[in-house]
Amino acid sequence: FSLGSIYPIVTFRYTMGLKGVAGSQFNYHRLYLRIEDNIPLNPIGYMRVDAAAFQVFNTLPYVMLEAAEANIFYVYDWQSFNLLDRYELMADRQARAYLTHHFNGFFLDHIPLFRRLKWREVLTFKTVWGGLSAANKTANRQVTFTVPAVPYMEAGAGVENVFKFFRIDLIWRLNYHYLSSSRSFGLRANFYFEF
Repeated sequence: FSLGSIYPIVTFRYTMGLKGVAGSQFNYHRLYLRIEDNIPLNPIGYMRVDAAAFQVFNTLPYVMLEAAEANIFYVYDWQSFNLLDRYELMADRQARAYLTHHFNGFFLDHIPLFRRLKWREVLTFKTVWGGLSAANKTANRQVTFTVPAVPYMEAGAGVENVFKFFRIDLIWRLNYHYLSSSRSFGLRANFYFEF
């Protein structure tokens, strides 16, 4: 958790699974890198950038691969894809980016009613791209899931600071409409405190 910094937050993780240790059935290695930053873009607010990449080494069952973070609830989650279902997109190597631009009233403050309400406009764009090794394709051929070889994308527009602590977003799925469970559009709300 950051208390404020002019520098990006960088997280690196290495995970190792050892077969036979604490009941584990697999040997594997996993590398994870994440960069987060808030970029001021005065006078039009700021942009929150959250990008991550990972790689899993060795052959694993699909439940131990990386699923794109999915949100199955109707509450907006800025750390996941709000129109994906669980295990809809799977990979053993993946890169993803979340971009959120907070305009801080740059447009709505020019409309008298909205200026009094102090609503704040926000735009979002999220994407994930990944791949699956030949060994993992072979090991998981009996399971149906999609590998995001073409980047999955969703975009949204919303308003925050509604009644001081609500956020409402309209979200569009930009591709992968052919998947059986796909939803092309969604309305999500969130309750939060921000100081």
